[in-house]
Amino acid sequence: MVTLSHVGIAVGKDSPLAGVLRLLGLSSTRATVPSEHLQVELVDVSAPLARIELLETDDPASTVGKFLSSHGPGIHHLCLGVPAGELSQLCAMLRANGHRVLFEVNRIGAEGTPVNFIHPKSTGGVLLELQEQPGHREP
Repeated sequence: MVTLSHVGIAVGKDSPLAGVLRLLGLSSTRATVPSEHLQVELVDVSAPLARIELLETDDPASTVGKFLSSHGPGIHHLCLGVPAGELSQLCAMLRANGHRVLFEVNRIGAEGTPVNFIHPKSTGGVLLELQEQPGHREP
């Protein structure tokens, strides 16, 4: 079963959105993805697998830095959780069906699990992240 994991929102430093979410009583943790020059605030919404990611970068040449320069703060991507151990197979299936998967080899995301992305040109304009959910398996 595929589930919604999170929505990633590109923000500038000291985003007011983080403060608003805290005021609403949402808790968060922070993580970094050094390879992408990202600081990520993982905001718990209603369940362990439903969060909002606030993507902050100190490198204007990084992927998120370029997004902020071009688009300003806003929704960066939609993430879908996939069963553990199935990400590589799903990416191969997507490629076989003509979709552009960004990385040849899955990468480790902010939560320490394998991730990959489907290019917006393959999804009608939405950058879609696929994230393996630890311990989540089909029944």
